[in-house]
Amino acid sequence: MNYVQRGTTTGTTTGTTTWQECHTGNIHVFTSHDGIEVFAGGSSRKGGWWLMKEIPDLAMGPDHEVLKGLPSKNGTRGLDAKKWPCMEQIEVIEPPKHILAIDFPDFKVPEDLGRDFWVELVENIRKNKVKTIHTMCMGGHGRTGVQLAILRYLLASEKEREDWKDAGDVIMAIRGPYCHKAVESISQQEYVAEVCDIDAGKMLEFHKYQGTTTSSYYAKSSVKKTNFNTKLVECALCDFMTWEDPSQDLEKDEWCYDLKCSGKLIDVTEFCIKRDNPGIENDACMCLSCLQPVSDIQIMTVNHLSGNLMEMLHGKEWSKLLASQMKLNSRNTLKGRLLHKLAKLLIDEKAPADLIVVDSCILCNFNMKNTKDAPDYMKGDKGFVCHIQCDYCYKRCTPHILTMAIDVKSNSYCKACPECIADSKAQFFFHDNLVKEDGVIMDGISPQRWLRLTVLSAFKGKGEPETVDEVPNDLTPDDATLNKSTKDDYDEYGMW
Repeated sequence: MNYVQRGTTTGTTTGTTTWQECHTGNIHVFTSHDGIEVFAGGSSRKGGWWLMKEIPDLAMGPDHEVLKGLPSKNGTRGLDAKKWPCMEQIEVIEPPKHILAIDFPDFKVPEDLGRDFWVELVENIRKNKVKTIHTMCMGGHGRTGVQLAILRYLLASEKEREDWKDAGDVIMAIRGPYCHKAVESISQQEYVAEVCDIDAGKMLEFHKYQGTTTSSYYAKSSVKKTNFNTKLVECALCDFMTWEDPSQDLEKDEWCYDLKCSGKLIDVTEFCIKRDNPGIENDACMCLSCLQPVSDIQIMTVNHLSGNLMEMLHGKEWSKLLASQMKLNSRNTLKGRLLHKLAKLLIDEKAPADLIVVDSCILCNFNMKNTKDAPDYMKGDKGFVCHIQCDYCYKRCTPHILTMAIDVKSNSYCKACPECIADSKAQFFFHDNLVKEDGVIMDGISPQRWLRLTVLSAFKGKGEPETVDEVPNDLTPDDATLNKSTKDDYDEYGMW
C-alpha cells in the first residue's frame, strides 16, 4: 500500500496570519479490527485513489472529485495500432472495483444520506469483502474528515466505541493520525453525531478560527480591490452580506462574519448589482421615477403600484409616457421587458393592491434636483444612464454600485462607492429592509431585496439586525452609514 506520512504539525507566522503545515498525499488513517484499511487525501494536496501504488477496493467522496481519476472520453488513443506501437506505452489506470460518488457540497453535509445509508454501507463493505477504502474531497479536510469519522465509528468494535463518548471524540481520533483540520464546521460535527447515533459533544475548534484571520489556508489576493473588481458577497447559509474587504477577511470563498455560522461567502454581484442583461427580467425591477432598471442597493423608497402613483410621479399623461418609452426600448432589452410588464400590470384589474414597486432611487435623486431636471421622455430622452461621481473619492463609476449614505460631519446625503466604504474606518454590511408586511413581491416588477447599508456592529448573527437610529459618534467625516427612515418621511423628490 502507498503509505504517505502526513506533514508534521508546526506553527509558522507570516505577517498577521498564523498557519500550520498540513497533510500531503494519500494517508493511511486507520485499520479496523477486522483488517479493513482506510486511506484519505485531497485532490489539491497530491491525493486521490488514482495516485496510490495499489488501487483500493472502494473509492468514495464527492462526485466531481472521486471521478477525476477515471479515463477521459478524450484520452490519448491511436486509430491504427500497427502504425502506432507507442500506444502500448500508455499507462492505463484501472479504476477501483467499487466507486461511491456522493452528492456532497463543499463545506456542507450530504442532504440525501441519513444514518440508514451509512449503516447499510458498512454492511455492504463487509459483504463485498472490501479490504481497502480511499476517502477524499478537494482539500482533504471537511468532507473527507466527515467520511473518515463516520467510517471510524461504524467500522469499529463495541469495545473501541467505549473510548468515544461523543462525535467530538471520534473526530479527534481522526485528526490525530490524519490532519488537525479534519471536519471543518459545526454542521459537519452534528452530522457525524446524527449518523453515528451519539451526542455531538462540545463543539471543536475548526481551522477557520486559527490564527488572527477567519481562514488559515486560503491565499490572499495581492490585487487591490477597486470599484471595478470589488464583489458583493453573501453568506451561503445566513443573511450576512457586504462588499469585499480583504483587510477584514471579507472576500469571496472566505468564512461568514458570524462565527456561529458555518457558511462561506459567495459572489452575488450578478444577482444584486448588474442590471443590463435581458435574461434577468424576472429578478430585476425598475424605478418608477426615472424608469431605469435599478440594483438592490440603489433603492431609496418603495411604494405600492397604482395609477395614482404614476400620476403623482409623471402627471396625468403617464400612459403616453409609457407608450413612448416602450417604442424606444425593444423587448430585446431589459428595460423594454420591464416596461411592458409594468404597463400590463397597470391595466390589470386583478393585480394586487399592495404590489411593491420602487418609486425612488439614487439615479433620479441625484440627477433630478427639481422637476425641471426630469428627462423629456416625449422627445426620446431615455433617462439617466451615465456614470456618476462618488461623493468621497470623486471617481466616476456605474451608478448601480453606489450606495445611499450620510456624511457624519455635514449631515448631508451622499453617494458612496464600494472602495470608499471598504476604506472607511467604520465597518458596514447590508440588510434586507423588505418584510412580508410591506406587501406582495412579484417577479419582474418588484425588488427582490431592498439592501440597506448598516454599521457592522448592528449585525446580530442569524437574527434581524438592530435598527440604527443614530449615527455612531466614532464615525469620521469620511465614513458612510445609512440613517433610519420609513416610506413616509421623504419629500416630493424622494429625498429623506
